[in-house]
Amino acid sequence: MTEKEWLALVAIVAGLGGAAWLSYRRSGLTAGPSAQTNEVTEEELPQPRVLRPSRVLPWEGDGEFETQVEGESLYQDALLSIVGEKTEESQEFETRAVLAPEEFNGNRLYAVMIEGKKVGYLESAMTLVLNEMVARNNLGVAAFEVDAMITGGWKRAGSEGMFGVVLDLVDEDDD
Repeated sequence: MTEKEWLALVAIVAGLGGAAWLSYRRSGLTAGPSAQTNEVTEEELPQPRVLRPSRVLPWEGDGEFETQVEGESLYQDALLSIVGEKTEESQEFETRAVLAPEEFNGNRLYAVMIEGKKVGYLESAMTLVLNEMVARNNLGVAAFEVDAMITGGWKRAGSEGMFGVVLDLVDEDDD
């Protein structure tokens, strides 16, 4: 197996680990059929291990905000505290985000942090790209700073929308 094939395999496994963790978080697991039917609290779920980055690298995008953040539904309170309030119209709140490295079951994930608050995780496909680039360039444990946009968060008579987050993060190999 060539080094490039090996790095691709490692990146795929890392992305699958991130997807498995998000799926686990979204599943609302209960204590089991023989135990009480109370849901497991967030504190009882296995948590990723935060990795201390040796550097934070800026990432310049193309202004398109096409990379979707995953798991924002779990972080609506944090998003609301950043934006301030829901409005009648859907929002487009531009800001900066840090992609903070975490490890879960041996796989590298990137938590999306805005104003020091976790608002989700980098989508699986882009996690693979970042992990491969970090390995290829021997960057070790690096965080990345990117432009971000918080969208949605509307509230009208009888209905309201959740917040979402998109990143201006372009795959450097897509040029």
